[in-house]
Amino acid sequence: MAEKKVDTFTKTIWQYTEELPKETMEFLQGIAVDCGKVKAGVYQRYAGVKSLRKLSSAFDIMTQMRHCGLREQLNLPSVYYELAVRDAVTDIKGMWSVLKNKIRTSPEDRMYLRTVLKLDDGIDIIRIFDCLNDLRNLQEAVNATNKIKAREGRGHAQIALSYTLGDAYTLEYWVDTAKKIEEMGADSICIKDMAGLLVPYKAAELIGAMKEGTKLPIQLHTHYTSGVASMTYLKAVEAGVDVIDCAISPFALGTSQPATEVMVETFKGTPYDTGFDQNLLAEIADYFRPYREKCLETGLLSPKVLGVNIKTLLYQVPGGMLSNMVSQLKEQNAEDRYEDVLREIPNVRKDLGEPPLVTPSSQIVGTQAVFNVLMGERYKMATKETKAVLRGEYGQTIKPMSQEVIDKVIPGEERITCRPADLIENEMDKLEAEMKEWKQQDEDVLSYALFPQVAVDFFKYRQAQQEKVDLSQADTKNGAYPV
Repeated sequence: MAEKKVDTFTKTIWQYTEELPKETMEFLQGIAVDCGKVKAGVYQRYAGVKSLRKLSSAFDIMTQMRHCGLREQLNLPSVYYELAVRDAVTDIKGMWSVLKNKIRTSPEDRMYLRTVLKLDDGIDIIRIFDCLNDLRNLQEAVNATNKIKAREGRGHAQIALSYTLGDAYTLEYWVDTAKKIEEMGADSICIKDMAGLLVPYKAAELIGAMKEGTKLPIQLHTHYTSGVASMTYLKAVEAGVDVIDCAISPFALGTSQPATEVMVETFKGTPYDTGFDQNLLAEIADYFRPYREKCLETGLLSPKVLGVNIKTLLYQVPGGMLSNMVSQLKEQNAEDRYEDVLREIPNVRKDLGEPPLVTPSSQIVGTQAVFNVLMGERYKMATKETKAVLRGEYGQTIKPMSQEVIDKVIPGEERITCRPADLIENEMDKLEAEMKEWKQQDEDVLSYALFPQVAVDFFKYRQAQQEKVDLSQADTKNGAYPV
């Protein structure tokens, strides 16, 4: 048997919310800096890593807490750096989603992707996904990546399929979709199993069928929520999967991924041996282990999401969705309604056309389920995001939505049947005009488009450092400065 090495990469997840106390924010600041040190130092000492994943939600942490812009954040050495991009979710045209998904660009304006890909030692792999698996929403991002690749010789467009269960999500559906992705011009496919729904033998069946249906490399991303992820990876690798996503052990398991070290040891001495050095992996694990303890102490890491929840297979709830739901119920002093909300989630999902539960559809369905339970009446109050889904602003769902819910939530409103992004005007010129006094490079426009307030605070800090003037102390109205 010919030797086959399976690439793995590790990722460390941290989450930012505006309500976090100062000491917690300072703690996250340290993680952000140290992640960069470890990535730049340890990971480059062995060549087997396929890529490191840059979670887009970390951009504003680094801008706010470390006062560094996009260029500095993206400029890491030696390994492929992967950016998770959500295209055309939350009614954004050609959208690069970071947290609040506010940037809108026309199909012709690819400033964000162009800037990212042109950075030295920056982003190489663009993982693109849509919460409804509506491929119409992804084509422009693939086209943009391929255009830059043709011109500059770099860039990799990976389309992630949000894996889920349901009558419509048959093996034929996944294979046909994979073929369409290849026809779109993508470089690879990621099966993104957000909730840990893909069980081992189904994984072998799925990977085997997709490998027969497409020539594209296939990467598998799953979570340990349901407790089967490591076994799923084992069967997927045996079936021919090309890449598996892992997390370093202190941040593995629970709602995260299987541990990198465990998978490395599993395949040691087999045709799938990664060749990774366990001693180097141990260095990384030792480095981050204290952060795990600190996260547990501060409450950033909830014990509720650390174990195995087999009900995931029943309710199809991703880990991040579980975490958000726990936080919402805790804020309302309604943690005792946890099981009620879990039972309501499949009902809401069915009402909305059975979308995969991935950001942002997972948050939309989960939040609406919380409202339905706590209000005592289904859809007595509907979020603006739920209304947007019902209008068709996110795209086309695989099944029709509940007409009864449509009539109750958006009675008489016109619904969208075309690609939603075609109805949105370009905003980049407007955004650039708004912040022109601060612009020093293209990335500044992007920072402002994504995080207006955080970006302006950063621009003021940068100006103060450059001009040796503290604007927070200046009387800008009267043009005075204390001496």
